[in-house]
Amino acid sequence: YIDMPEDLLWESAELLSSQDDEAPEIIPGLLSVEDKIILVAAPKVGKSILVQQIASSVAGGHEFLPGMTPVKGEHRVLYIAGEGDVFTWRKRGRNMGSRLPIAEERLWYWIMPSFMINTREGLQAMLEQAAMVQPTLTVIDPIYALMKGSMRDDEAAGDFVRNLNTYQHKTHSAVIVCHHSHRAVRTETGMTVSEGDESYFGSMVFAAWPKSLWLMKKESNDLHYVHLSCRTNRDGRNAVESVHLMLAEPSPLLFTVADKLHKIGPSASVIYESLKTQPRTADDLITETERARSTVSTALNSLRTAGLVKPRGTRPEIWEVTEPWYTPQIVDVST
Repeated sequence: YIDMPEDLLWESAELLSSQDDEAPEIIPGLLSVEDKIILVAAPKVGKSILVQQIASSVAGGHEFLPGMTPVKGEHRVLYIAGEGDVFTWRKRGRNMGSRLPIAEERLWYWIMPSFMINTREGLQAMLEQAAMVQPTLTVIDPIYALMKGSMRDDEAAGDFVRNLNTYQHKTHSAVIVCHHSHRAVRTETGMTVSEGDESYFGSMVFAAWPKSLWLMKKESNDLHYVHLSCRTNRDGRNAVESVHLMLAEPSPLLFTVADKLHKIGPSASVIYESLKTQPRTADDLITETERARSTVSTALNSLRTAGLVKPRGTRPEIWEVTEPWYTPQIVDVST
């Protein structure tokens, strides 16, 4: 990693003779080697949970969303967290891990690093961590906590993305960066102006750098419901062109596609995701999902009415999903 030259000079014939016209995919249609993605959202919408879910899916070899599963291989992830403490990341990791388990030495958290990414020391520190982890994917979460200077300053922002480019050149890691949107622009009557890809905060450099710019917005006052979209994609891949998601929490902790579960609600989605792991009794679900008995009972009745779960004819009743359930396990991705 660190001993590679700073610059590469390609002779035209040598460059064109390469057989690799497309970067190898990590999650087909969504994420590839050396990809550059920025996820933009307002504070507290759930972007950290979403990228942690992507990180867990890549590291564990699990489906991220329907139809979005990593290719087979030994994928490692470096998650650089500029916010949150060890206790927060531990609890989130455990709750998410009940649905998306990960083998040892596949997902690494670098929590509250002491160096800023847009400095020489920060780049060197990232490369040293990457030399140990050898990441397929690196997550930067969020920009403001890992950058020196103002995010409005083109020079400081330019140093940030140049260091990311150098990092990717040396490691070949895909990079997903979390970033905040600016305050909503409103009309004279108080209506919010939809700015799309222009809703990011700070320098235009942050919009110019990525191959894909994802937008994540809440759909209502209930923060369990969000809309994920991608209008800018320079490679033509657009697996998240428009996806409506619902957050299941606290355990298991993950976003699910809000289609058939949308009318049932977040509590029932937690029960449903838990039953996808394995059949369980109501008491098991109370313990696993940290929900009250009345909430679990109501959710099971709603899911049963919707034809999504069914009880086995035993006492106590063991509940299971009507479709073949997915048993999450530590996946052998070496073959």
